[in-house]
Amino acid sequence: MAGLKVILKHSVLRPALETAWRLGLIDLAGRKWLAGRVAVLMYHRLVPDGGILPNDPDRFNPMTATLTVSRFAAQMRWLARRTTVIGLGDLAEIMIHGRTPPRNAVLITFDDGWRDTFMRAAPILDDLGLKATVFVSVEAVAERRPLLVDELTWLLQHPHLILDRDDTPEEIRRLGRGLDLGRPETIHQAVTEATWWLKNLDPAYQRTILGHLRATVPDGRDYYDRLYLTWDQLGQLADQGWDVGSHGLSHPNLNVLADLDRELSRSREAVADRLGRPVDAFCYPYGDFDARVSAAVSRAGYDLAFSTRPGPAGPEDDP
Repeated sequence: MAGLKVILKHSVLRPALETAWRLGLIDLAGRKWLAGRVAVLMYHRLVPDGGILPNDPDRFNPMTATLTVSRFAAQMRWLARRTTVIGLGDLAEIMIHGRTPPRNAVLITFDDGWRDTFMRAAPILDDLGLKATVFVSVEAVAERRPLLVDELTWLLQHPHLILDRDDTPEEIRRLGRGLDLGRPETIHQAVTEATWWLKNLDPAYQRTILGHLRATVPDGRDYYDRLYLTWDQLGQLADQGWDVGSHGLSHPNLNVLADLDRELSRSREAVADRLGRPVDAFCYPYGDFDARVSAAVSRAGYDLAFSTRPGPAGPEDDP
């Protein structure tokens, strides 16, 4: 589905855009391109306004350079005033049954299943009477098994242990040469580049590389354990009217995965069984998919699947 999945990150344009919004120079309500269509907004993590504490391993995670709580709250107040926030059921009616969207329709989504979604985003949305959708990576929630970006964050903040090993792959060595623990942004960059390199590798080779790196550093279990939602928290969100969809079992790049049916069907079943409600929507990890992957998603029983391709969604698009 061609959704306007907007990753709201720090950029040189953001201050200018936010000023234009406040002055009314940009108004989503007046954008003709949204007429009869839906904007799908994609969020990941929210961080405290004061930032991550200096002794917190999370300060090296590139996902925590995304959005502060106060910025998110301002965006949600803006949406509450100027748009109609809809749910997955509404979007299914629009995409599948051709229902006309309400004026300035917006769907708010959160990827991956971060605990920030429950602790920081949900109270803001609840105060405004808004609901959202969260797409969860099942193994992160059920087993505290880290996403690739989080495991690399933990590994690469121990560069002195990794880079001294003869069996460290050259790609990791190259990324690690500029790491400076006094400058978290250097870790952010290395983790981001390593994530996008490793995700495209054969899964078995990826596991081999990560295994080499794990052997050199302390266990990161305590760090991983506090990153993700629990089933109880997900259940509370669902009881409050949030929609919950699948983001796969292990957040793999599906384009290089052989056993798609297991990844897609088992993740759908796990979420449905734990929450006691059907799961009809899927979100492609990393936004990656091709014809083989989308066919497998449909075969697994999902009605909607979300990409990161820009552009508003409408009834004429492939759901």
